[in-house]
Amino acid sequence: MAAYSSNRRGFTLIELMIVVGIIGVLVAVLLAVLMTARKKAKINEARNFVDTVVPTAITKWRDDKGKAGDKFPLSGANSNNDLFEGNALLFNALISDPGRAGKEAYISTDAYHEGTERNKKVFLDPWENPYRYRNWANAPKGAKSGAIIKYNDGTYDLVSSGPDGIWDNEDDIINGRESK
Repeated sequence: MAAYSSNRRGFTLIELMIVVGIIGVLVAVLLAVLMTARKKAKINEARNFVDTVVPTAITKWRDDKGKAGDKFPLSGANSNNDLFEGNALLFNALISDPGRAGKEAYISTDAYHEGTERNKKVFLDPWENPYRYRNWANAPKGAKSGAIIKYNDGTYDLVSSGPDGIWDNEDDIINGRESK
């Protein structure tokens, strides 16, 4: 019986295509996992900002100003005329005003994103959209909610429009509320 010997070297085109296909599937799965993880990380960053960073800063602000526990930085007229007026006022109270007074800001610079709306400094969410801040506890007299939804009546709302950038829908991130 003669032994069959092969001098074949390398891979066939079919074998190479199979390997490239497997690598392509693995890369696609890895990218999907990374994109999901990144989206969750941004949601968690926004959740941490509205539920931990800002409430801690407000507590420091109250302690520094000698304010009662039911007082929060003002947010202006609380109307739809300027959705980000409250954000700018909150930024001033927690970041700019302490700096002008020679004090340390109530929030460290690595804990927030800064942007501008109508030439005013504001807090931005992880998607680079301004947060919406409304103080319902000590709003100016005559302030009405108008078309703005009140989520935390008697305190304040700090809302990110979430990953889609659209207000008042299921992916908004709201202080004191679980995301759906």
